[in-house]
Amino acid sequence: MIRALFLLSSCCVLLFTIACSEPPEPEPEPIPPSEERCAKLTTERDCYAAKCAFFANAAELISSTQDPSMCSRGPSIGVCLHADDPDGVEVLTTYSRQLDDGATRVVQLNVDVDVAGWTRCGNRAAPPDCDCDGM
Repeated sequence: MIRALFLLSSCCVLLFTIACSEPPEPEPEPIPPSEERCAKLTTERDCYAAKCAFFANAAELISSTQDPSMCSRGPSIGVCLHADDPDGVEVLTTYSRQLDDGATRVVQLNVDVDVAGWTRCGNRAAPPDCDCDGM
């Protein structure tokens, strides 16, 4: 909307136009983190900016096609993880996730929490059961 102001003085007539702006749009509500949203993020910066719980390097365990009980360790990859409650007991905990191509992704965290989409390997009293070399 534009409004015009006329000022009269003894010598001249001045014309001013003032643009009236609309009030700014409110900031959109932040999107809460979720397993689907966090799993798509591949950098630590993006992971924590999205308020996801953890970013860690995960190892890929690739099963042998000849002997499915055997596997080899593939390259590590950065993964972004979601946990509804990221505070837990501080203890080294291993988690695994089955991939669509048959490989297994394994990650270790320094805390024992429920990580969305991942399964704990073993428990506090038993060693992890999802590693190629059993270490």
